[in-house]
Amino acid sequence: MTQAYAEAFHHFTQAAHQGHLVALYNLALMHMNGLGVPISCQTTVILLKNVAERGHQWGQLLGEARAAYRSGHYDQALMKYLQTVSGVVRLQFEWRLSL
Repeated sequence: MTQAYAEAFHHFTQAAHQGHLVALYNLALMHMNGLGVPISCQTTVILLKNVAERGHQWGQLLGEARAAYRSGHYDQALMKYLQTVSGVVRLQFEWRLSL
């Protein structure tokens, strides 16, 4: 299994350098869960921040959720947060199926 993680890390890194956001997200998951690399909260946060800052839909949804929460529209904020989480969970599931 270690070789598979090494290959995945290599390919995700190449794709991330070409601007592929899902690859960048997958690298964050690898660092978060210690899959083929040491667990690193710092690296995970940096990678996820990059995904959000590159205009990915999660970054937009999180911004909208934060704005709704701050303006007291808690029901709208909750829906945006749930949309974000469901997208992340879906990607994690798809990524694990690809291993």
